[in-house]
Amino acid sequence: MTALVPLGALAATFDLTTPYPAVTIQPGNTVTFPLDIAVPAPERVGLAVSGAPKGWTANLRGGGNIVNAVFAGGTTAATVDLSVTVPQDATPGSQTLTVTATADQGDPGASDRGHGPRRHRRGDHPDE
Repeated sequence: MTALVPLGALAATFDLTTPYPAVTIQPGNTVTFPLDIAVPAPERVGLAVSGAPKGWTANLRGGGNIVNAVFAGGTTAATVDLSVTVPQDATPGSQTLTVTATADQGDPGASDRGHGPRRHRRGDHPDE
């Protein structure tokens, strides 16, 4: 009925991915997207989610807490969950949320809001 589309971005120096490219969720339910953040060298990566429609909640969670940054690097990707709750009165259709990852150190061009040449779009298909 109501579906959700988080948008993960890739920048020159890090990857933000999820293994689930498409989901459908019914109003009144919550969906969780596991997100992996990989960078070539250890660094702090700031995270933000935007675009949630009025009445929806969208949080990035790690270690049981709401987070706005992770420490990642080298051979180990950091993992967080994007948790999205759709209200009971949500209108059927597709929605787009944007997850922004920003390298806190180094190249300021390493921030991407989903508008780079390489991006992963997480799509959905409402029940027909």
